[in-house]
Amino acid sequence: MASRGDSRRVYKAWHHVLALLSAALLMAFCWSFFRLPQANLLLVTFCFLAVSVLYAVPDWKKRFFLLLRMACAAAVLQFLIGICREDKILLVLLPALCSMTILHCMPGRGAGCAMCIAGFLAFSAPAGWMPAVDRAFGILIGIPIAMAVTAIFHSAAPEPPGFYRPFPLQDAFSLSFLLGLGIWISEALKMAQGVWIMLTVLFICQFAYASGDYAEASLERLIATPAGLLCGGLLMGALTSFDYRCVYLLPLIGALGFFFLYERNSFFLFTLLFMTAFSMFADWATGDGRNFNFAELLFWRSAATCIGALLMFLYGKFSHSEVTA
Repeated sequence: MASRGDSRRVYKAWHHVLALLSAALLMAFCWSFFRLPQANLLLVTFCFLAVSVLYAVPDWKKRFFLLLRMACAAAVLQFLIGICREDKILLVLLPALCSMTILHCMPGRGAGCAMCIAGFLAFSAPAGWMPAVDRAFGILIGIPIAMAVTAIFHSAAPEPPGFYRPFPLQDAFSLSFLLGLGIWISEALKMAQGVWIMLTVLFICQFAYASGDYAEASLERLIATPAGLLCGGLLMGALTSFDYRCVYLLPLIGALGFFFLYERNSFFLFTLLFMTAFSMFADWATGDGRNFNFAELLFWRSAATCIGALLMFLYGKFSHSEVTA
């Protein structure tokens, strides 16, 4: 019986991972097909994260209406960030207020964190009205993709208890304050990888909101992120020296990270493998290799991760946030 239960858990984890990979690949194809030059990786990440949440919803009507709210939230947040980049005061205030609204009003804490992650990726995308509109259009394209993928890949079990429960207003305000503080620190220090302060806060929050153990997740993220970057740099160096075609292993490396997250509930292994794949693909393989500086990437992203993890560590130690049942 134990063996059958283990096999079922492994199957469910891989089934979930296949849903995420399918959504990411389809959105990447549409990114290229529709020629959305301002999209960056934000659109792929939106589909990826949306499907990660919608996978747990067996009813297609519930998935559709939740997806609409998620798409609107991500589009609005990334739009505000895109148009406020030149006004430092608004850049701190408006995204923080929008994040508080998303976290408090979005049905489900996982959905709220996921869409804030997608929205904050606008810090790594071109600024301005037209690029923000272009990305909003791309998010709309992601709606039928997410629905098509989850029509095939979704859980047959009912939603977990507390799945639709949002963050209480006090927690949403505290987290949005940390995000606003992260933006201010990033802009004040002119950090090259400053967006990872906010992303670290949100990734930790998304993983640990059910248990409320933000401090432990922060320590795991603090160690695993630079370790994953180092692994990615060492592996990419080996690939370019021997056989560059091995770069096609990247989806498998990323998939293994999510497998360990879903099957073993290991945030450390997920972060390690995800950062390995992400640093190789998003930072190295898709950029200008002649201008790529791995030492700077390692330093600044690790520094930003340290700040974000410290903020969440303090939040976990001193907050009295409500734990999802």
